[in-house]
Amino acid sequence: MFARDKVFLLIVAASMALVPAIAFGQAPAFVTAWGGFGTGDGQFQGPTSVAVDGIGNVFVADPGDLNNPPTTNRIQKFSNTGGYLTQWGSTGNANGQFNQPVGVTVDGSGNVYVADYKNYRVQKFNSVGGYLAQWSTGANRPPSAVAVGPDGGTYTTDPVNSGVQRFTSTGSPLTPLGTPGQDFYSAIGVTVDALNFVYVVDTGNNRIAVYRGSTGELVMRWGGFNLPYALAVGPNGEIYIADTHGNNVVKFAPITTAAHAATWGAVKALYR
Repeated sequence: MFARDKVFLLIVAASMALVPAIAFGQAPAFVTAWGGFGTGDGQFQGPTSVAVDGIGNVFVADPGDLNNPPTTNRIQKFSNTGGYLTQWGSTGNANGQFNQPVGVTVDGSGNVYVADYKNYRVQKFNSVGGYLAQWSTGANRPPSAVAVGPDGGTYTTDPVNSGVQRFTSTGSPLTPLGTPGQDFYSAIGVTVDALNFVYVVDTGNNRIAVYRGSTGELVMRWGGFNLPYALAVGPNGEIYIADTHGNNVVKFAPITTAAHAATWGAVKALYR
């Protein structure tokens, strides 16, 4: 069994799927791991999120023990082989400080966005931790994840209020996705692809919802999962879902391919 408080690098050859159009594949090949429990450089106290920039640098959200007063409250940056590069953050609510930074993502320019959970905000930094900006997610609306679209728009999930918030590239609030408390139940994860489709992991409803980032329009949703927790989109639009209690990684074809209707018809037949 893998130890906690480490980051693992795996090469994914292919992933499991539950529709005939997508074949079962081999398990990921283990490459390396780094970390260990602690507060030193390159150590972790319960890392909660990881992001990779365009040149392979790895950013890890290391908030500390979420059940006790956090002792780390930082973002750490590594090379793609796990070499420690830098870190930033401390406990507090000033610029560049955190109170449970549980989510991290990177945009196409290498800027880093952090979901600062108990400070109810998103903070934006350059690639070496220089503070750039912040915006509030609202009183009692703690962000558990953050994603950035190709137009710079940002999205945060709010599992406490079962909502997904939407902001401009400068942090001005836009109309939320869906209706909080009605369309989602404990939405945990959010991802945006290169075509600005927004994928929401609606964990409590055991389903995925897809929206257009430009308009907030619902495109589709499908369910039948067993506690989905995270989603990633590959370079060609392929969709990977971590189905936690199903103990699967499920892979689907892109939603924009010519085979879209047939593929998703097969999916919906199995995932209702």
